Amino acid sequence: MPKQTFFNLPSTKQALLIDLAIDEFSQYTYKSASIRRIIEKSGIAPGSFYQYFANKEDLYSYLFVLMAEKKRAFFAEKGVSSTPPTDIFAYLRGLAETSAQFELAHPRFSQLAYVALKNNSFPEEIVTEGTAKSATFLQDLIAQGKAAGTIDARYDDELVAFLFNLILTELSQFMLQKREAADEQRPFLDPTAPNNLFAQTMTILEFGLRGREEYHE
Repeated sequence: MPKQTFFNLPSTKQALLIDLAIDEFSQYTYKSASIRRIIEKSGIAPGSFYQYFANKEDLYSYLFVLMAEKKRAFFAEKGVSSTPPTDIFAYLRGLAETSAQFELAHPRFSQLAYVALKNNSFPEEIVTEGTAKSATFLQDLIAQGKAAGTIDARYDDELVAFLFNLILTELSQFMLQKREAADEQRPFLDPTAPNNLFAQTMTILEFGLRGREEYHE
């Protein structure tokens, strides 16, 4: 996290540093991103940066904290609840749709995450925290799904969680490949398409490869 001296800066100067940092880490991998370039573009004295952030990793991690805050606010604005309703698959489709809307509404953050995913360079603390939250989320989701009858109670919880994790992790890589092959419009992300990639994934999870009749109409 930034030092207090960063928060003491005028808001315009804070915003400038953050904007330049997002640009830098969106264009370059974490390893090749340069604090020197950020400093030169910002016009601050070289030594001043380290009065605001401990190092490059500190700044990089803070960008993802800001992105998470922005995403939480976006989801709240869209009325997405943190508690799944009875139909967990419809809920997951809604989460994916809102996530796609966020990416399209905030392309700079989307690009930052894309570069991090492509180069496997998400900040370690963000990955650790995200993994723990994801595990808790899945446990609650499976329990609620079984209680509502949308997941067969006979299925092993750990196996269901494993399948969710496996499929969603591989889907991220598949989406990454799609993004690299697509144009800037990224039609594969279209949240309004009833058969977008995540909607198809949820349908397969819910109904299996046999699918359901109305999905194919």
